[in-house]
Amino acid sequence: NVIIGMVIVSFIVPMNLIGLALGNIGQALNPVNVIKSIGKTHVHYVFLVGILCVYGAMLGGACIAILKWFIPEVDKMAANTGGGNLGPLALGLVAWGMVMGFGFFACYALGRIHGLFARTYRKKLLFGSE
Repeated sequence: NVIIGMVIVSFIVPMNLIGLALGNIGQALNPVNVIKSIGKTHVHYVFLVGILCVYGAMLGGACIAILKWFIPEVDKMAANTGGGNLGPLALGLVAWGMVMGFGFFACYALGRIHGLFARTYRKKLLFGSE
């Protein structure tokens, strides 16, 4: 339920970002321009929002999984400070680095997808021509 609510609340945010890229801030935050642009590209825009949800869920799930595994390892490490066993801690840091790398790549890929959407449907969007 929380995820569905977040998707509904943030449904117009990708179009605001596209509006900022193509026009000025007044056009991007104008709800009439945003709603009309979504209406003109509604099928493809819903697909774009779906891609955003999938990437967000994958990144969120990976972060939660790593944190659930890594935080108890840090607690064990702190309890056994004199033991010198840094293997689990190093493995956790590598795993966290991989999650962050995936996050950066996901942001890059989503930016490219937004750019492709903006170029493909430029004539149907109400940004930048005024």
